Amino acid sequence: MALSNIRPDYADSNFHEFKMHTFNRVTSCKVCQMLLRGTFYQGYLCFKCGARAHKECLGRVDNCGRVNSAEPGTLKPPEKRTNGLRRSPRQVDPGLPKMQVIKNYTGVPLPALHEGPPLHIQAGDTVELLRGDAHSLFWQGRNLASGEVGFFPSDAVKPCPCVPKPVDYSCQPWYAGAMERLQAETELINRVNSTYLVRHRTKESGEYAISIKYNNEAKHIKILTRDGFFHIAENRKFKSLMELVEYYKHHSLKEGFRTLDTTLQFPYKEPEHSAGQRGNRAGNSSPSLFCGFSFVTPPDYSFVPPSSTPFWS
Repeated sequence: MALSNIRPDYADSNFHEFKMHTFNRVTSCKVCQMLLRGTFYQGYLCFKCGARAHKECLGRVDNCGRVNSAEPGTLKPPEKRTNGLRRSPRQVDPGLPKMQVIKNYTGVPLPALHEGPPLHIQAGDTVELLRGDAHSLFWQGRNLASGEVGFFPSDAVKPCPCVPKPVDYSCQPWYAGAMERLQAETELINRVNSTYLVRHRTKESGEYAISIKYNNEAKHIKILTRDGFFHIAENRKFKSLMELVEYYKHHSLKEGFRTLDTTLQFPYKEPEHSAGQRGNRAGNSSPSLFCGFSFVTPPDYSFVPPSSTPFWS
């Protein structure tokens, strides 16, 4: 077994403790909500909080929560029965796969006697999958609308589409939201040099750019995203947009662009007089230390000279 599988790069990301694990029941990835593949060692389990994930999704799992008191990979038994159907609390487990019902099922045909009672479902319902595999005619699940637990035909459902939760940066003094370069230039034209903003590029879904005033001109740098990392220069990659911004508050942009010898100093939402006073204090003191964030330098990285022009956005 490859060492990269036993100890993947992001096994301890965001304070988790992921290890390869064989799941006895159908299990989905916490990040993409897709099923973990295979029969043995289907994925990775955090032995602190019980989070489950594909190898390729480990770097995108949210911060580790509290230690899971239940045995890893197990489900708590339902608590009540109503007319033969077990009824459990309507608490949604984010680690269980969600299925969308595509056709009605009212109990005909019946599941095998040894399996349990049928689960009545209607097209449009959402079912939380508790047990089943690709070769089973019936799966066990919980109807999230009624809270009832039972068995239903496996061909009556399809996986729910995965909709990633967007990150909210609106409280950050540097975040401008959806904005194109001309509007960014208008925001910066009357501000002091080194005033900056980070904007969502409306023409490119999911992409961001830094706009900064330097030598009395607005410069625009595209923030590149690949394999779950953010970067503006190949030799510095960050796990989040927040880490990237925080790093370049304390390190010059000339690391990536030799013509931009400035840090990200003044968020554009900060009042002008406050920015000026802070700039004067910064000029009379030693550079502040950067700590508490991590960036990634690829192990096979070979030095590439800084670009003379930004990634224009």
